[in-house]
Amino acid sequence: MLNNFGEFFRDLSSGKRSAPEVTLIFDKGNNGEDNFALLDSLPLHYVGSVKLDEHKEIAEISNKDARFTQCSQIGLEEAKAFKVTKEVYGKTRTLVVTYNKNLFDTQLATLKSDIGKANRELETLRSRLSDRASPRWSNL
Repeated sequence: MLNNFGEFFRDLSSGKRSAPEVTLIFDKGNNGEDNFALLDSLPLHYVGSVKLDEHKEIAEISNKDARFTQCSQIGLEEAKAFKVTKEVYGKTRTLVVTYNKNLFDTQLATLKSDIGKANRELETLRSRLSDRASPRWSNL
């Protein structure tokens, strides 16, 4: 897909029309050294997210860190961010570290719900195993 994008924009820019400014946005599922090398070779701007398990020091930054700047744009009042540079896939890149209280609260509620569901399923399994271990099952 990236090669197709690159060819498409090369074709546009080699004609009489200039290539439009384009920013490719992708999620961390597309991260990889090969993909970043390819992106770096294309006439595209891009925005992606990093895998937190590959950048643990960023994941450990407190949401109260003094580097955060509150966003003032309408709809982003609960968000704050700051920029850092870091080597990612062999090249120094700009990362924007964000914290959004609304997103955090939603994700936390989902996590608590998932934990509650897992606990209920484990309790059901424990109960079944306990029933099977009772003496009435051993006489069969």
